[in-house]
Amino acid sequence: MNTWLKLGIRNLFRNQRRSLFTILAIGLGFASVNALGGFTAYIFTSLEDSYIHGQANGHLSIFKAGFLREGKLNPNEFLLSSPEIKEVETVLHDGPGAIRRRSNSQPLQSAGRQDRVLHGQTAAG
Repeated sequence: MNTWLKLGIRNLFRNQRRSLFTILAIGLGFASVNALGGFTAYIFTSLEDSYIHGQANGHLSIFKAGFLREGKLNPNEFLLSSPEIKEVETVLHDGPGAIRRRSNSQPLQSAGRQDRVLHGQTAAG
């Protein structure tokens, strides 16, 4: 083992420029991989947070049957009623502040030749 160590150290100092560039390249590669790994983790964490908080989706969405098929046409028909909200609260055991009613709508605004889709969201107690 001692012979291999002596041979390695001798070759490091034999061509110092090559050794320096090799060590720098390894260090730069290591730093780049770590930076990209951290950036990727940050992006995934930000996507999760924006989905939950920014789009107001929460951790759990409960809706009436048929909402995924027809909910975009008339979302107010699929809101949970007060007795249904109370039933969900008893199942979740999490107090009245944890559940909100939400209605999403996307009306179309027309101004002659231009049409715009408006995004709206209402939340009630």
